[in-house]
Amino acid sequence: MWQFNCHVVSIATRIFLAISDIIVLVTVCVKTRYTLKKDASLSHIRTPVSVALLRDGTAYFM
Repeated sequence: MWQFNCHVVSIATRIFLAISDIIVLVTVCVKTRYTLKKDASLSHIRTPVSVALLRDGTAYFM
């Protein structure tokens, strides 16, 4: 019984960690997209999304 509970807790912990990483990634991507569009429209330039993602540090999640 103890081993079963230990495995369930371990799996649940990993699931919640993955969910929190996904939430952070989505939040960063949304904020990056908004900032990128705003800055690009003010400067009249086009910035690749890959540059913005690397700048904001989301390459860690990929």
